[in-house]
Amino acid sequence: MTLRCSGRLHCAGSGPITKFVRAGTLDEPDLLPPNVHIFTTSKQPWVTLGADVPIFPEYYDREAIWPKESLARREALAPLIQAYHYQASQSQRGAAS
Repeated sequence: MTLRCSGRLHCAGSGPITKFVRAGTLDEPDLLPPNVHIFTTSKQPWVTLGADVPIFPEYYDREAIWPKESLARREALAPLIQAYHYQASQSQRGAAS
């Protein structure tokens, strides 16, 4: 799969440890259908959501929804993300002094 957009792709939660790519930016987004619909309270009235995947008005409890393998990957990355945030906070403190 390749990206169709040459612009900068950014998604909340992305950073130096993890990257998120929106399926709609891929050449064949239909290969990655959604596995949940989130923040549906802000969807436009003309958007219809199928009942084939869970629908949540806001976010959801990932522990209840994500497969065990996905939760394990997230847990394995957590120390790297925490270390990055710690280093970034130390750098900001040093710059503020």
